[in-house]
Amino acid sequence: MRNPIKEAYKKVQRELMLRRDRSEAATWLDARLMQELHQKNRQLLRTVPEWIDDRIWKESIFQYGLPANVRHLIDLDIGEGASYTDAMLALSKNLTGQIRYLEIGVSVGRNFFQVANYFENASLTGFDIEEINPKLADYFEIESRREFATAVASIKKCPSSLTRLHYRRQRNTVDYLSGDVFDPIAWQQLSGRKFNIIFSDAFHSAEALQTEAREILRQNLMDPGEVIVVWDDLHNEMAQVFRDICEAFGHARPKCRSNSFIVPLKGWLGDNWEDHPVGLFISLPQR
Repeated sequence: MRNPIKEAYKKVQRELMLRRDRSEAATWLDARLMQELHQKNRQLLRTVPEWIDDRIWKESIFQYGLPANVRHLIDLDIGEGASYTDAMLALSKNLTGQIRYLEIGVSVGRNFFQVANYFENASLTGFDIEEINPKLADYFEIESRREFATAVASIKKCPSSLTRLHYRRQRNTVDYLSGDVFDPIAWQQLSGRKFNIIFSDAFHSAEALQTEAREILRQNLMDPGEVIVVWDDLHNEMAQVFRDICEAFGHARPKCRSNSFIVPLKGWLGDNWEDHPVGLFISLPQR
């Protein structure tokens, strides 16, 4: 039976949260800087004529996160709208140390490529169930590779792997972890590392977000001083899961001031697709 009072209360709560999100977004996101970054990123992406080979795309596990209905959009110009990449890079101005970046869900590598070309002398780690897109790998120099067993229950039926690469242009070290985000064995490969930027754009479900958050805390992957975490595509129940995760992350960082909000932004297809609800968590030392 419908409860009008309860429904009205939830509606007010949602409106208050949206109002709070807008206020936080205005405080943290520098619109002018984002537009400057966007134009540079747009020019960079234009230098890549093709993002994925048809054979590689068809033979992959999840088509590199590129469904058939948008496959034809991947090589188009992204247009004028600021993206989650632009927002994340703009927020990075709040970080004082060397960039140690983790991207969960690299897909074809559009976002990762922009990050790799923005930062210098950084440590960049990609994590995806697919092997690195050969089109992306062509920009890097492979230094080493090792394989390890994939969990039996995983949808990934071949061995997982960890590849060390180098991006000479920006003097960045790059690690690419090919593994299942639901596989604890894969997460163990990251144990001991500390990341100050984490971008989540892998399996879009509440369960996946909860798994990622649990492993980030279990493996102690967040830099204890400064960290920015970004989640893409927070539709439906994932928005509340995001808020629950941010609360848990904040409790795990009692010496830091933590802020979080959801903002609509363009994704990796730019103006060729609808805005994404993007969640951002910023945690910095108490001043």
